[in-house]
Amino acid sequence: MIKAITGLDHVGIDPNDVWQAFAKFSRLGFTVSTPSRFFGLPVESCQVTFPGIFLSISTTFTDPARLDTQWIAKTKPVGITELMFGTQDIQRLKNELASNDAGILEGHAQADPIRKVHSGSRDFQQQFLILVLDPARVQGVGNIGFCQHATPENVFRAELMSHPNSAVTLSGVTFVHESPASLKPFYDRLLGPSAEPTGKSSYGRMIGDVSLEFVTHELLHSRFPEFTAWEQTRAPDLKVVQFGVEDIEKTRAYFEFMGISYFTRGTTLYVRPADACGFLLGFEGILH
Repeated sequence: MIKAITGLDHVGIDPNDVWQAFAKFSRLGFTVSTPSRFFGLPVESCQVTFPGIFLSISTTFTDPARLDTQWIAKTKPVGITELMFGTQDIQRLKNELASNDAGILEGHAQADPIRKVHSGSRDFQQQFLILVLDPARVQGVGNIGFCQHATPENVFRAELMSHPNSAVTLSGVTFVHESPASLKPFYDRLLGPSAEPTGKSSYGRMIGDVSLEFVTHELLHSRFPEFTAWEQTRAPDLKVVQFGVEDIEKTRAYFEFMGISYFTRGTTLYVRPADACGFLLGFEGILH
């Protein structure tokens, strides 16, 4: 277990076209930061922010004039989705990773990316210290990294965390994997032993208040039999993103007012992948 991990900092998705994703997620009732590019890196992104966690909507682009791109090319292949864990001390985390698994840092990359984000009538500079593992060392997802915030006050801004659709947190992610149970040892080493039961078709655990789940294609299709074209998702792994909402009836009313198609499973409202850049989005009321 890596004690320097504070939880899940953000989930990264690549929709291929950040501006299209900005428009779609804004229409779904999220407050989305205006897309911007990192200084010196071929990455363009925007974010959907909640207290302590955010959804990073990013894509890479080709720019020969930007020289500091080798680690991007290696760690962010096209269509990648990523889990970025939080830390308050990137060097302590690095030391713990090396002690816990001698090979896990082989081929890793570190960077201090900076970008400007427009909010209201002002621009704010966001700076991160990140460590990204070599994808060959990662199991279950496209990429895993670790993030220390140098400017948290410019990331978790109040105006970015107020969403018309009533969403108040990112509550879960579901990935597809051919053998979910085989992933348990990797995540137990990283996050500590998990008490959640593991079956042949699924493996899940909580990371703080966020549910991380891996399921087989067959189990996913049994849950959502009306969907067969999951190939819409650019990344081969991440399929479902769940959000907790303050008032599910407010969410329903917002969707109906905007003419957004949705369906229900139990108490959860789902927006189809075609309306959310290829990902199935779930909205469920949170308990107080």
